Amino acid sequence: MAAWIAQRLYQYDRAELFTMWGMTLPQVATTLAAALVGNRAGLISEPVLNSVVVMMLVTAIAGPLIVKRAVRDLPTLDDDLEADLIVPAIFDGRAADFSVLVPISNPQTEQSLLGLAATIAHAQAGCIKPLAIAPAQAKMDSPRMRQVITEREALLQGATDIGEQLNIQVDPLLRIDRHVATGISHTAREHHVNLIVMGLNERHFNLSTRLFGDLIDKVLWASHCPVAIVRMTAAPQSIQSILIPIKDFSASEAHKVELSIAIARANQANITLLHILPVRPSAKRLRWVSDKLARLAGEAPQDVIITPKVINHDHVAKAIMAEARHFDLVVTRTRRRRAHGGRLEIGDIPSLLVQQLKCSLILFGEPQS
Repeated sequence: MAAWIAQRLYQYDRAELFTMWGMTLPQVATTLAAALVGNRAGLISEPVLNSVVVMMLVTAIAGPLIVKRAVRDLPTLDDDLEADLIVPAIFDGRAADFSVLVPISNPQTEQSLLGLAATIAHAQAGCIKPLAIAPAQAKMDSPRMRQVITEREALLQGATDIGEQLNIQVDPLLRIDRHVATGISHTAREHHVNLIVMGLNERHFNLSTRLFGDLIDKVLWASHCPVAIVRMTAAPQSIQSILIPIKDFSASEAHKVELSIAIARANQANITLLHILPVRPSAKRLRWVSDKLARLAGEAPQDVIITPKVINHDHVAKAIMAEARHFDLVVTRTRRRRAHGGRLEIGDIPSLLVQQLKCSLILFGEPQS
């Protein structure tokens, strides 16, 4: 009765009515205490007490079952968000000079990083900006400073040669800075870059604290533009299938799809949008999810095949890993959240994916995400 009155007063729909009813239906703690006190005081007979116990069991079982069924049709925050799907964060048509910043320090990984950056930049007829950071010394004319600059210039020359092989415009940058992370984020801002592509060094990954290394931590937190944290297990040119787990239907998810489309177009790769639900959805909810996935894929070029997929699983990370066995690349999002001590905390799902996925992986972070 109380749930029905609340529905009438506040114009709740049928699913909200049954959710309220199911959550208030169980009669356990207070009912049992009152019944026991009444029985001991001689106000309630044994048969009545037994009936109360039966009622407790029935309501305690029925309540969760009703809620489980009703929540499938509950409106979520995403239902009220139009998701700003037409506002791109990376490929902004108003940007006259599209550029991708690629910090380099390891010749063994720069080939794949620059290859991926070039693939993305090609989509906007832009350029890549390899960046080498030279740690600042007390005296700019010291032998150590000259040696460091020479080493960084050699790295940039190698990156320029790779860019020429990839047929992409290259604008190499050398920066002297006391802090590598600060140098990266400041350079990105000063040169108005649209995206930062960084390599994921798993030696800096610490499961016990669920953190990436300090460098990625600080760049993620400070950068003004999106950051793609990349681990490539094969050449970017060999990617033929891309899996994109879709958590919600926000603008950030659309930007992630947009990034993947740029990669797919270069390789004629297929894209799968994977949405995972913890319970089997109702027909209404399934139609709503399918419509949202179709909107995410709606602006894709005709030469890119995007397949929406909805599955039921109570463990998101395990579901993604099971699906990822059939794909060359997984593109997922990482949220920037400050933990105690001011450090950046990476969610459980990206942490598990980094450790257990065997295919290539891109963790995509955006400002304010």
